Amino acid sequence: MGKTVIDYEAIDPNCREIVRTLNEYPGITTIGSCQGHYGRKFFVSFKAQSLDDLETVTKAFEENWEFRLRWIIEANYTDGLWFSLSGPREANPKGIIQCLKECLQKDREG
Repeated sequence: MGKTVIDYEAIDPNCREIVRTLNEYPGITTIGSCQGHYGRKFFVSFKAQSLDDLETVTKAFEENWEFRLRWIIEANYTDGLWFSLSGPREANPKGIIQCLKECLQKDREG
């Protein structure tokens, strides 16, 4: 079964590329995002099919100390287990996107 087709133009501009990057990970499916409207924090919510899939995402945090200080991954349970990658409202996701892409590439290369 393939992933759902996503209309990336409908996603908040500051979230668009991180959502696209997370969806490139095998076993990861994004389910929501917000770039921080109305005082809320920046977040991208996603599901992982397995702990191995989740570990691939969390490697980006092991690789970069700065992101461990400013970004968090929280586990939630409402209608199944899902996760939220969140950062401050003024977050600039470019750095974490690069880290995620590098970790994905390393994982693909084995």
